[in-house]
Amino acid sequence: MPDYSPPLDKLLTMGEPQGGDEWPDYLKLGLGPEHVPDLIRMATDPELNRGDPESREVWAPLHAWRTLGQLRAEAAVGPLLTLLQDSEEEGDDWLFEEVRRVFGLIGSPALATLEAFVADRSHGTYSRWAALDGIKEVAEEYPETRSECVAALTRQLEQGVGDDPVVNGVVVGALLDLHAVESAPVMEQAFAADAVDESISGGWEDVQYNLGLTDKPPARRRYLDPWLPGSLPSRPGRTAKQKAKTRRKQAKRARKRNRKRR
Repeated sequence: MPDYSPPLDKLLTMGEPQGGDEWPDYLKLGLGPEHVPDLIRMATDPELNRGDPESREVWAPLHAWRTLGQLRAEAAVGPLLTLLQDSEEEGDDWLFEEVRRVFGLIGSPALATLEAFVADRSHGTYSRWAALDGIKEVAEEYPETRSECVAALTRQLEQGVGDDPVVNGVVVGALLDLHAVESAPVMEQAFAADAVDESISGGWEDVQYNLGLTDKPPARRRYLDPWLPGSLPSRPGRTAKQKAKTRRKQAKRARKRNRKRR
């Protein structure tokens, strides 16, 4: 077992998290800013991340990245993004679901690094998706940063012609969740360039309607998910958050299947 001094060793014995979306207050364990380097080491520790899935220690990285979020540890953003990218193929359901919330807790200090990561098209779709959701989470956790977050998302969409349409669809969904009416011209341009996967947040008509730019409901169309054969069509009028949640669930199932095949 990797060597971690108290109080970090407590995270090695906590095991699978309980309590749904509620996270314990890890700072009550005596963890503080002075432990950030070792928490990053634990969160990214390959021995722990690839350990026995039935062991308690395999959950230690999760408790470590949650603690880093609660500490608002800016230094953790880069290493966690690298961990995301390294996990792109094998998949880690907990990491991809939770790291966006960690970024949200870290707040504004995470934004520049997240934006630069998303802008790098060599990174995987799932990793960029999690980073984009992290930007949105920052705005939701700290409403005073909304303008900064919307600007970062809008810049990404402006540069998105020729990029992965799925990534552009995720950007549009995030802007819809933040009700970014000010970004409507850029969204319209992206749709006009056929650069957006419409299975995520619908087409331009849907976006206008969900932003309140028109009272006319969009025409009913069938949006088939291009990633998962046999998935049900989505319906016009669903919110961006509902569609994104469905898409994340589908992606999560796909990652589980991939992990079982290893």
